Amino acid sequence: EPGAADAAQPPLSAKLRRWTAAGGNIGSVTAYVLVPASGEAGEVGGEQLAPGTYVYIERDHALALIGPAPSASETDVVPDGVGARIVLTGNVDKVARKYFSFALRIAVQDCGCSFEVIRLVADALGVPLRARARWDEQRIARALGTDPAREPACIVVDLGGSRAH
Repeated sequence: EPGAADAAQPPLSAKLRRWTAAGGNIGSVTAYVLVPASGEAGEVGGEQLAPGTYVYIERDHALALIGPAPSASETDVVPDGVGARIVLTGNVDKVARKYFSFALRIAVQDCGCSFEVIRLVADALGVPLRARARWDEQRIARALGTDPAREPACIVVDLGGSRAH
């Protein structure tokens, strides 16, 4: 006869709950951080991050340096007066293996969910944040080393500094 401990265990066939809305729980979002070399570079919430271009490595919960900082002349990549810029891209190729032509919609939705988490954390930490409505897709892709046809930039967010209000 099953005991009380057995009754508390969910059956193995029970579905795992997701921590956020996600298209198939595939992990379609990649977060990049661009820290400019000048001005208020890397000043976000009192923390310093060396100038450079970083990618978030989920399994290590860490940022990996993948390139140099955007130059001062690349104000469309990171404008003056911004501490750091976060770019969320959607890995359409990865999602398309499961969802085919619906992949772009799912990747954009997943980026939106990730942006909401960034917004909530920035608000809780008192870090100024400004979501951008427009950006130069080709220049951002060159700075990140991505292909916009396969991994489009879906969200661009400025953190810290005087222009992220």
